[in-house]
Amino acid sequence: MKLLEKVCYLIFLLLLLACWGGTAQAISIPTAEILYMEEQIPSGSWQYDFIFDNTTDALSDPAWHMYAVTLEFSQAVDFEWISKAVGWDVIVPADNPANEINLVFTETGGAGLAPGSSLSGFSFLFNRQVGSVPFFAFFEDPATKNTNYFEGTTAPVPEPATITLFATGLIGLGLLRRKKNENRL
Repeated sequence: MKLLEKVCYLIFLLLLLACWGGTAQAISIPTAEILYMEEQIPSGSWQYDFIFDNTTDALSDPAWHMYAVTLEFSQAVDFEWISKAVGWDVIVPADNPANEINLVFTETGGAGLAPGSSLSGFSFLFNRQVGSVPFFAFFEDPATKNTNYFEGTTAPVPEPATITLFATGLIGLGLLRRKKNENRL
């Protein structure tokens, strides 16, 4: 019993450190993360749901608001948008329509996506699996009108956290059941 308790405490501490370590960043420049979920549709198309995350630290640098994102594809893709977040338009540049999707924030007042905020609701159908693609996120400081950008690569929504949470719950249920069985004896 003591070994099982120690293992549970260790797992809990590791999860706590993993969550805490990811939030203890002091960021002085704007940063972004674009996550996606992909699903193959029976017609052979691939549906992608994107989540835009302004990961700029809201406490140390609250000025940078994300107002545009450009996704860059290395190969030509056919796509159609299913849905877009309110206040965003999908613009395909005329000079390179097959290789680039430019998502531009057009909310009245131009507030943009504030630091520490996320926005979902961008769904597209592609004619093939596109996976991770390079992106540029563009930022503006509404007070000074200064601009900046961040470049990165889109990433799938992390599943290990879900699996870890599920496993922790199962361990907890197992401990409760074991304790209940011990009390019967």
